[in-house]
Amino acid sequence: MKPEIKAKWVKALRSGEYEQAKKYLRTPDGFCCLGVLCDLHAKETGNKWSEDGAYLDDKTHVPQLVCDWSGLVRGGSIEIVVGKNKTWLTDHNDGLNTTPRTFKEIADAIEAQL
Repeated sequence: MKPEIKAKWVKALRSGEYEQAKKYLRTPDGFCCLGVLCDLHAKETGNKWSEDGAYLDDKTHVPQLVCDWSGLVRGGSIEIVVGKNKTWLTDHNDGLNTTPRTFKEIADAIEAQL
């Protein structure tokens, strides 16, 4: 991952500006951790979110343009350790197969491991 994008993402996750939501990049309630990354891309490029919560026509995966911009693998499929559990970022965010983690916990793991 590109260090400058990682720093922006970690800062945004810790900022309190974003409400944490589950299952989708963006919902009426907030964003998942990968949705925050997409929102940073939107703010930098001027791309817009659709009314249904999709970013660049995707609701659940990080679009390829965002992956290229940030240096992530396609779809943002990243395994990290939070607590004692190693699983996908989305699982940590949504509490699938593990305890749901806060943006701060996810930010700490991203900072240390990516």
